[in-house]
Amino acid sequence: MGKSFKYKDFVNKLRFQVGGVCPEEFGEYGEKYIRGFVHAHSLKAGKALHDENSVNSEACEVITQSIAEWTFHKIIDLLNGEVPEVFHERIISKVNEAIYDYLVDENHQCPLTWETYNEPDILLTLESVVKDTYQDALRQLYSDKGICKDTYTWAMTQSHIDDEEPDTESSVAKEDKFILNSKPQIPYKELFFTAPFLFSVDIIGIVIAIVGIILASITTYFSVFPFIIVLICFIFALCARIIRNLYNMSYRQKCNLETEIENLEDAVNPNSMYQRLGVDVISMQVGFGLIYLADPEQKNKLLPAIAKLRKDLTDELGYIIPNIRIMDNSKLKSNECIISIRNTVRERFFVETSALEKEDVIVKHLRNTVIKHANDIISKTDILKLMEIVRTQDPTLVNDLIPELISAVDFRRIIVNFIREQVSIKDIILIFERLCDFARFNKEPNVLNERLRSELGAAICLSHSVLEKDANKPTLYALTLSNAYEKLLEKSVQYTEIGVMFMLKPAQVEKLIKAVEVALLATKKHSDNVVLLVAPRIRLPLFGLLSRHFENIKVLSFSELITDINVECIGEIK
Repeated sequence: MGKSFKYKDFVNKLRFQVGGVCPEEFGEYGEKYIRGFVHAHSLKAGKALHDENSVNSEACEVITQSIAEWTFHKIIDLLNGEVPEVFHERIISKVNEAIYDYLVDENHQCPLTWETYNEPDILLTLESVVKDTYQDALRQLYSDKGICKDTYTWAMTQSHIDDEEPDTESSVAKEDKFILNSKPQIPYKELFFTAPFLFSVDIIGIVIAIVGIILASITTYFSVFPFIIVLICFIFALCARIIRNLYNMSYRQKCNLETEIENLEDAVNPNSMYQRLGVDVISMQVGFGLIYLADPEQKNKLLPAIAKLRKDLTDELGYIIPNIRIMDNSKLKSNECIISIRNTVRERFFVETSALEKEDVIVKHLRNTVIKHANDIISKTDILKLMEIVRTQDPTLVNDLIPELISAVDFRRIIVNFIREQVSIKDIILIFERLCDFARFNKEPNVLNERLRSELGAAICLSHSVLEKDANKPTLYALTLSNAYEKLLEKSVQYTEIGVMFMLKPAQVEKLIKAVEVALLATKKHSDNVVLLVAPRIRLPLFGLLSRHFENIKVLSFSELITDINVECIGEIK
């Protein structure tokens, strides 16, 4: 029955499916917001169904997916209808409770299956239930003055509902939580000194003052009369305003106290704390001078630029970066920007005020950061997705390789190494095939990494080569190591639990870094394309060492060279 329903696994599948159907106009943040709602409410429904002993597993799936689908559609209607986000949870919860009650009752009469669920009677009734509940929730919200008439009408239109303005007098009082989320309203019926009353006092005072002035012009006896009247009216109005302000202050304090009590209740509730777990994989904080770049109501150039970066990385490397959360930070300087990976700051930079395309500067730093820190971004879930892609075309490849020959952890390490060195993994089928061949003889991830690079040598060399004018072949401009450095590094290579590295003294590392820096400066003409060409055994640890000191350093091995390019040595590291 319900206990056998693995609701978490089922809901996670639904969550991934949502990502492919979110409207593009909402952007990456809208998609994340929508997916969050679908996941939260379908998970809540799944958990409730799991505890329902009278509902079988198939019916649990039917009801959970129905709630997920209606949540998806209704949250989009709310976003399009410009209903404030603070009210979304209330409306969606009401709709889903109605769906849940109806389908569970329906299941008690006749067990739900995917076939019976798609019967016209059930679908039409369910649609009516959703429509009526959604309409009632919006009516209540409008009656509570949570939204204005225009928003109410527009929100109704998004769901193709034609409705007259509801009677606000017949509605129930506001719920506290919605009062606290909007401006505290003064209950004017309980307060005598309202704005209309004060306005009347002012008008009466002015009329009396005018009459007094007229009388003063007629006889000297009334010359002081207008000033006395004006003074009395002023004092009376002032006292009325003071009383109203004191009442207003008292009411606001009451609201704040209720808010603190509500927050305190949440703080001591362990279940609410679980919602605070987890971090953004990639996040960005910008100073107030850069906020306009991401503001949909202003230029909004940053989000399209990030979307283009995501597309470019997918096309070039097969690297799909997750959603990026952008926030403003008042503590940053106007043109300062911070990029964080899993809540750890990885890049801090300033955007020159004179830069014409500020979004391009930010995206360039973002690209370098997500490539450099691929190890912290690429998760096991990403690896599972790659495996699913291969499995759809050739299931035997996945079964033969993982975990038969190598573990998913070692496979992830190989993928991370490729991305960090900007080697494309788009041909994932070929990568699986070659790994199946090589892993039969050596399962060491670093060795497999280098064997794969040799197989992909043509793509690697051509990506770093330049086709000069009037040349028959592309040219690879390379730096090489002196014999002394080659021997030193080969002797110091060590394979450890955390990977392959050099066991060098700090002075030797410092000397090597300085020698590479000098050599790179001497190749200024070809600085964007120059590579460091070394022996296969030391290539990977040398990249690991140099990448911490040089941005976009390229290290190739002799085993990756192909005959279709010219290799020109333009310097030696001594």
